Amino acid sequence: MSSEGKMRADFRSARTLALLALLSALVTVATLVVRIPIVATKGYFNLGDALIFIAAALFGPLFGMIVGGVGSALADMIGGYIHFAPWTFFIKGIEGLMAGFLLGFFKVKPWSVKGIIVSAFSFALAAAWMVAGYFGAEYIIYGLDYAPPLAELPFNVAQGGISAAVAVVLVPIVALALPKRTDITYYGRGGG
Repeated sequence: MSSEGKMRADFRSARTLALLALLSALVTVATLVVRIPIVATKGYFNLGDALIFIAAALFGPLFGMIVGGVGSALADMIGGYIHFAPWTFFIKGIEGLMAGFLLGFFKVKPWSVKGIIVSAFSFALAAAWMVAGYFGAEYIIYGLDYAPPLAELPFNVAQGGISAAVAVVLVPIVALALPKRTDITYYGRGGG
């Protein structure tokens, strides 16, 4: 246990690995099930980011990174967007890492007013990274042409914003539902 009384995830334990696999699968399913096609780029709008934010908020930056990268890249591969999978792995992995790092840095309880504000700020910054990352990736994928990433930009902004809002609402609910002594909790039972 750390000096703050929180326990860190042990990435060698079966429980932690099972939770990583489960959350990655949930991100994959959320990405594939809620999928609205974007005609201009043949991409799609989804809510997988909300689960990435929730995982990062409750279990920390490494969880967010692994769940975001693996779950989202798997969705791209299964959904027929294999050319995006390496980009998605990197972009969504960093998105989860950023969200978890920022939340861990501020050390707040997610159900407090301060926690909700910090969550919204952290998720918005991580979503902004996702938007910028996909803009750059699409610029490269589509032959150094600005038209496709510009066409998808409003959809990515909406995806990030809606996912952040969903996560801001769900994180406190899920955090309070977790057992008080969860050996994998990073942020959910944090400081003031």
